[in-house]
Amino acid sequence: MKEQCELYVGSFVFLTVTPIVEREELFSRGVGEDSDIVSKEMYTFLDKSGRKLCLRPEFTSSVVRAVLNNRALDSANRVYYYGSAYRYENPQHGRYREFHQFGGEIIRCNPDSDDTEIISLCHSILRHLDLLPQSELLLNSLGNEAEMKDYRKALLSYFSKYYDSLSNESQARFDRGSVLRILDSKQPNDQTIIATSPPITSFLSSTSLRRFERLQSDLSDLSIPFRIDPRLVRGLDYYDHTVFEFATKAGAVIVLRSFEKKVIVLGRRML
Repeated sequence: MKEQCELYVGSFVFLTVTPIVEREELFSRGVGEDSDIVSKEMYTFLDKSGRKLCLRPEFTSSVVRAVLNNRALDSANRVYYYGSAYRYENPQHGRYREFHQFGGEIIRCNPDSDDTEIISLCHSILRHLDLLPQSELLLNSLGNEAEMKDYRKALLSYFSKYYDSLSNESQARFDRGSVLRILDSKQPNDQTIIATSPPITSFLSSTSLRRFERLQSDLSDLSIPFRIDPRLVRGLDYYDHTVFEFATKAGAVIVLRSFEKKVIVLGRRML
């Protein structure tokens, strides 16, 4: 599959500088200490010098770190990668402790066109792999950091009314203030409560709404069908603005997140 995906990333530079073993701090700062990945899914250990290390659970943090620290990549606006990642999970269908991931990142992005470009690219790859008929494109916008802050306040108020009816995991997320991640819950009772929660689109500024509407218009012009899912969030701290996934009955096969905030967080101190 790697070779077939590579047919569609001609303008991307292959990035091979992301090691499997990383400093744990890279992900706790970049992904978020309260995320499921950091709090319970990472393989962490101490080396002989007492440094806390981990097996990489995802690629984006490593890619951003590499671009920030490597002058040779200054001119690389588009990179792609392929390799293994590791999560401490109960092995089951669609969830593995070691899995392979093919991905791409657009650095120094142009929000007016790059979201459309990457979705169109993913659409083409799925069509080539004959996975498009069983996939549905779901879209949402998380807005900017200030808009997400207002949205979190609204969700805290909303979920507080149903706290006793939430699952134990969602109650723990509420207690940590990680209310956005409650929207990721697959528990049936949680899903019933989530269904009437306020949508984030009610908290977007006119600028963020225009950006999201322009993306929808561009996709329609390209005859790429989609469905708006106002509660699609993806569970990591660094996402903002556009999120999407091509979903099947077995789960998401491709996801996209914008992460302007992540570069700021990691860029304050190059890891």
